[in-house]
Amino acid sequence: MIPLLLPLIHVTLAMDGNISTMFAAIALNRTNLPSGIQYVIGTVQKHAGNPLFVQDKPWEPRLDNGYPNVVYSPDDDLGAYRLWYGDCVKGCGTQILLFANSSDGLAWDKPELGLFDVGTVRPDLAHIGTKNNILLKGGGIGVYKDEHEKNASARYKAFGVGCFAKGGLSNCISGVSSSADGLVFNNPVPLPWPKPQRYDCHSNLFFDEASNKYVATTRDYTSETGRDIGVTFSVNETFHFSTKDAPPIVEQGTEDHQLYSQITFKFHDGVSRYLSHVVFTLIFTVFLGIVMVFDAKYASTIGFVHCRLVWSPDAIHWKWVDAGGLEGKDFIPLGTSGGAQGNAFDSHVCFAAARPVELDNEIRVYYMGGNGPHSGSRNSSFALATLGLDRYAGLAGSGTMTTRNITCTGAKLFVTVDILEEGGSVLIGGTTANGTSSLPGLTLSDAQPIVQNSTREVVSFTSGSDFTHYINTDVSLTVKLDNAILYAVGFSDA
Repeated sequence: MIPLLLPLIHVTLAMDGNISTMFAAIALNRTNLPSGIQYVIGTVQKHAGNPLFVQDKPWEPRLDNGYPNVVYSPDDDLGAYRLWYGDCVKGCGTQILLFANSSDGLAWDKPELGLFDVGTVRPDLAHIGTKNNILLKGGGIGVYKDEHEKNASARYKAFGVGCFAKGGLSNCISGVSSSADGLVFNNPVPLPWPKPQRYDCHSNLFFDEASNKYVATTRDYTSETGRDIGVTFSVNETFHFSTKDAPPIVEQGTEDHQLYSQITFKFHDGVSRYLSHVVFTLIFTVFLGIVMVFDAKYASTIGFVHCRLVWSPDAIHWKWVDAGGLEGKDFIPLGTSGGAQGNAFDSHVCFAAARPVELDNEIRVYYMGGNGPHSGSRNSSFALATLGLDRYAGLAGSGTMTTRNITCTGAKLFVTVDILEEGGSVLIGGTTANGTSSLPGLTLSDAQPIVQNSTREVVSFTSGSDFTHYINTDVSLTVKLDNAILYAVGFSDA
């Protein structure tokens, strides 16, 4: 299924063993949306049990930004969910990487790993020794489970500033490292990029199957706008990056609203997923990014950090999803501040985890929330927001529109929609390329209205017709929204 904000996506979708290729296109540019229809960011729900955990260990005086990394592996002996997160153990000049695990992603354990002697960085905690959940000394580290990697000893990748050796105190570099188990990292490789690249952010990376390269997101820093987002690619499918030039700046904010860091990921993460006997695999990548926008003008008093959403067809050219752009709507809203109850645990700061976890019935977006200004006093807590499948963004309101040309590659048309109020509906019909004439039996008047929230729902027609006769030809879709949101469309054989 394809989010409608994206320009062109190539997907292979299998249903009950029948394989087809699917294209989908953006309905209209933001500048010429019909009156009454607008782009909207999907609505997340914060988990009722938030925060999932707080900074409650003696070696966790300030989790600060946390820079969380979540990996979901249902068959993992340590639990289906793993978390790596950061901590300013002795001021933020001395940072450490910690580990937690969970069977359900809600109740988390901070296990005594016996790997790192906390007394080496905090002499006052020498009596604790290695009875802690610390992996190594370092900060701003992104951790990624690399299913593409054929060498099992390098299954997990780390990217950032760290001491990547047994004991977590030696082989300290700014660059990348690897691990067999995600607990003990080794094989450090320095990446000394020239200015304006800087490592003081949440560095993160992943392997992109479409380009057959690793995609690394980091920070560039310029005097004009301060913190900016830099993205670079590996030289080829091997885990090797050129350091001749700094990662190109791909997004810039302003001096007052700086782009602190970004979690970059692929729609559906390029991994086969299953829902109601449907198997879909993304083979042409569309990138999404959760950007942490730092209100830097009053950093020590107001100092908000917002989680906002961007998208790109290539990880180089990025656009804001919300029309408000840099100062637009938050993807994960901040909590309340002030009042009789005081600040919520996430009243001021949001740092999204790398990366969202897609389950059969929801998308989980983990994050670290802070209850005070970025540069002031605050506690940080780990939390969860959830999102419906396909629902990162969509087209909402009431009105009729015709899409650009789409190559029909399957007999059935699928959609993901939400109905905004009772009586709302979505109708979708087919036309020839460029919308010049209707497709017999597949018109808006033939379409059965969708009147309830639906995920990857087959569009039915009173004529009993489908798109069989139009496979491998270009068509357009006419969409009529009545108090509804359309998130995604796609074709498949069935």
